[in-house]
Amino acid sequence: MANKTIKGFHDTNIVVKTSHTNLTVDENATLMSGKVDPGSGPGATVMEDITKTPIPSHNTFNINGEIIGYEIGLMTGGVQDAINIGKTGEIEGAVAVYAIGDKTHIENQGHLVATAFDSGAAALVTAGNLSHVQNDGSIEGFIGISTMSGDGVTVVNGDNGVIRAVLAAVSMQTNMGSASTFINHGTLLVTATNAGTDTFAFAGGSGNETVTNDGTMTGNVGLGAGDDKLTNSSMIDGFVDLGDGANVLKNHGGTICGPILGSCGTEGSFTAGLGLIPELPVDVL
Repeated sequence: MANKTIKGFHDTNIVVKTSHTNLTVDENATLMSGKVDPGSGPGATVMEDITKTPIPSHNTFNINGEIIGYEIGLMTGGVQDAINIGKTGEIEGAVAVYAIGDKTHIENQGHLVATAFDSGAAALVTAGNLSHVQNDGSIEGFIGISTMSGDGVTVVNGDNGVIRAVLAAVSMQTNMGSASTFINHGTLLVTATNAGTDTFAFAGGSGNETVTNDGTMTGNVGLGAGDDKLTNSSMIDGFVDLGDGANVLKNHGGTICGPILGSCGTEGSFTAGLGLIPELPVDVL
């Protein structure tokens, strides 16, 4: 494995062209670039060479300093890459981190910021299957975390994890027939001043999502289509929309501060336990 440590200030793209590379950004380093590396796709400050066949893979990125991207801060495209953002690490860009490949493992203890505020802007984006995201730091953006169509994706927001977003803190666009998992121990917060029916602490897709909350979710929960399961033992400050499919909601000792909705034809079960639910559902079995 090749090891490379980047220190100081750099205003050019850093492109990883080989597999099994261990790239470390020193805590005193600042990398920033709005340039596009010729032939290597979008303007990412740190990136794998996604034009190569096969794309470099099995690389490890240890980010302890600052990365600033005009378009993307850090982009990977290979399989089984690892991205570790340390406590002193910060990545910002229109999209802070964009991980395309399957089985990408991302751990954040630092700070991720999406600087673009439109419907497609997310601080952290994954697009592969079987990827894993662990957040123990802070994430901010129009969307916090977006998993795009991947199967078998797991996202965990740890005890110290904070995800702030305008539209959706976590958006898992699971494909029909696929499954994904979200576990929240920390804090999800929708910050839109006009937060309403189109803003979500968690938004699901067409597949089967399993959502477990023992932290604080300030915002709505929309599970979309598919056979979904929501278990709440803490606070959901918003409505819950189970959507279509054979869904299960278990509220064990938790609080849901809004109505619980289900679409026509929804089949499933509802268990209140010892929780507090101000408005009981009218169309959920």
